[in-house]
Amino acid sequence: MRYRFALLTLALTAALPLLAARNSPLKSSSVAIHITATVNERLSLVSASPSISFSLRPRRVAEADRPLIITTSWNLDANRTGVVVTAFFSDPVHALSPRGGAAAQEAIPGSRILARAPAGEFASFARTASPQPGEGALEIFRQRLTPRVNDLDSRTDIIEFQVDLRGRSQLAAGDYEGDLTLVAQAY
Repeated sequence: MRYRFALLTLALTAALPLLAARNSPLKSSSVAIHITATVNERLSLVSASPSISFSLRPRRVAEADRPLIITTSWNLDANRTGVVVTAFFSDPVHALSPRGGAAAQEAIPGSRILARAPAGEFASFARTASPQPGEGALEIFRQRLTPRVNDLDSRTDIIEFQVDLRGRSQLAAGDYEGDLTLVAQAY
């Protein structure tokens, strides 16, 4: 009996690798897949307030009712060297025009509208610093970029405004309005 058990054990021990090989997983050859991913450049400019207002008086400087707060965000390619934000009136001669069809000579030109960008002096929109030459633009900020340092960044700026009517004795009573355009560009 002992002999039979030993033979049976020996036979099973010899057959197990053959049985195991038959039931083991079968693998194919491997295939390599190349994967790419892209992060597109992004540049955005948002304003915390959609409007500002002034209470104007002839021969005086009027402050805006609140500053304009803008946030510029970007994720740019490493070959970009800077970001610039510019503000401009499409018609700087008639930056603020009378509402309701009053005479065009009553318009307030961009040269009388001043803005102060971060840590700067008040300057008028009579300057041309825009990619659209001749449109009475004012550069709000220009920031140099360093690859892998600030090519993914954002900043918030507070811009103060004034309307300078000193030296202008006549201004018809009424409402004046206009649109200021701000644009961010990466270069």
